[in-house]
Amino acid sequence: MKASNQHPHHPLNILIVDDDSTTCQLLELILKQKNCCTKSAYNLTEARIKLQEQLPDAVFLDNQLPDGRGIEFIQYIKQINPSIKVILVTGAEILLPDKNYPDYFLEKPLSKSLIFKIVDSISESV
Repeated sequence: MKASNQHPHHPLNILIVDDDSTTCQLLELILKQKNCCTKSAYNLTEARIKLQEQLPDAVFLDNQLPDGRGIEFIQYIKQINPSIKVILVTGAEILLPDKNYPDYFLEKPLSKSLIFKIVDSISESV
């Protein structure tokens, strides 16, 4: 018998980091349609706490947050666990750092079909 974490339908644990509660709620609704377990953080300080409480499989990370930029937080996430997938959510073009790229980009306005494709891709890799 397989361990539960190797089950093909193991629900993904996803952390949503966005200061816009409407975006968080929309992402939660879309991700729940793919049977994902979601938690939300509204800034990087909250995100750090949530990351210490439970490691997610993926983080939907807004770039513009009240206490910093998402693109600069990717290194922190990858230091905790390099296998956590990071989806950078942005409404504008950004200058990429030399390293610590996000695993996926998601532009606003959010596309449900693209979110589904990203979740399917992550599900196959965990």
